[in-house]
Amino acid sequence: MSTYILMKILESAPSRYDWGIRLFTPGKLAKTYDRLTTSINEGQSVLDLGCGTGALSLRAALRGAKVKAIDINPRMLEITQIQAEKAKINYPSCMFSQ
Repeated sequence: MSTYILMKILESAPSRYDWGIRLFTPGKLAKTYDRLTTSINEGQSVLDLGCGTGALSLRAALRGAKVKAIDINPRMLEITQIQAEKAKINYPSCMFSQ
């Protein structure tokens, strides 16, 4: 199955998106996100286009960045906002837009 088709399947079910990503990238994507965010300093601005459920956006916000997370799928943004609330990340540290 092509990566494009797999992503379309996962994107069609936002509530299972993170589970599917973890299943198909066993720990690799999380490690990549962790590596990418190590160079982010407090107060920096980060733009995450196609943020999905916010895995990268939330890591950046937890490092003190001011994050603008954008996704075309409103359900993905809802999940991102729920995750941000659980992590106690609030506006204006993290803004979400469709």
